[in-house]
Amino acid sequence: IPCVPWQSQTSGHAEYDGGIKHAISIPMSEDLALSTDSGEPIVLDQAKDQHVRKSFDNLASGLLNELKHAKTTLYPAVKPVAETHVVLEYPNGTGLRIGNRFLRSKCKCAHCVNEFTGAQILKYEQVDIAVRPLKIVTTGNYAVTLNWSDGHVSIFPYDTLVSVGREETGMGT
Repeated sequence: IPCVPWQSQTSGHAEYDGGIKHAISIPMSEDLALSTDSGEPIVLDQAKDQHVRKSFDNLASGLLNELKHAKTTLYPAVKPVAETHVVLEYPNGTGLRIGNRFLRSKCKCAHCVNEFTGAQILKYEQVDIAVRPLKIVTTGNYAVTLNWSDGHVSIFPYDTLVSVGREETGMGT
C-alpha cells in the first residue's frame, strides 16, 4: 500500500488527522483508471462499473455517518489575567487559571527540556517571579504560542495547558 501523509504506517488503513477513520478500497475498472489518468470525470452509471459506484456510495455514506457522530472539540480561549495568571475560558463558561511562573516553568522546548533524557532543565525557581505573557497567539488547531516577558517563546498544545493547570491546582492530569 503506498504511503500518503494521512495514512497509518502500521495498519495500512487511511486515517485522516481530523479524526475521520472511515476507509474503503475502491475497485478499479479500466474505464475509471483511464479517466483518472486523463483527468476527465467518469459517470459511474455504466452497468459494467456498478461495483465501483457501490464502493464510492459506501465511502460517501461512511464518511457522512462519521461526520454526523464526530465529537466537536471546543478549544478554550487563552487570555492573560492581571499580571500573574492566564486563564483558559471555554465556550460553556468553565475555565482554568494557571500561574504565569508555573506555566513558564513547564515549557517543553529544547532550551527548557533535555532532548535526550526528557528531564526538565528549567526549574520553577529559575523563572522570574514577574514573568508574564506579552502575546498569546493561536497556533494551528492544537496549541497556543506565548511570547514571554523574559524573551522566551513557548508553544503549548491545549491538552498540555489543561494538564499543567490541573497539576498546579492539585487536580491531577
